Amino acid sequence: MDERGEFMKGKEVIRLVPEEEGDEGGEGRPAGMPKAINVKTGPHKLLMEDAGGRRVYGIELQDVQGIKVDMPMGTKIVLKNVTVARGVLLLTPANTVFLGGKVEALNQQYLANRKQVLIAGLGKLNSQS
Repeated sequence: MDERGEFMKGKEVIRLVPEEEGDEGGEGRPAGMPKAINVKTGPHKLLMEDAGGRRVYGIELQDVQGIKVDMPMGTKIVLKNVTVARGVLLLTPANTVFLGGKVEALNQQYLANRKQVLIAGLGKLNSQS
């Protein structure tokens, strides 16, 4: 979707159209590039893993500063006194601190393979129809 200038807003796909000729760019962006739209696309569902390798899902109940769709793999998050409901962590600004960062090896592998994984998933979905 990024390659086509598209993003999701709820269940809608939004396509950004480049500005008209003669646009100087402005706002620190190159000429002809679309204006950035700041859209919150949450709540986000996160697959988290601790240092011991145990994995658990977390979901935002409220916006947590720093959690977004294009976070790099291996981003560090500190959780304190989190409520667990049916095996899912319920994330709020009160119990979640976003530290940032990334694990370079995980992020490179994800970026290199994400398009192929999505295309393979679409192939399986189409064959089931």
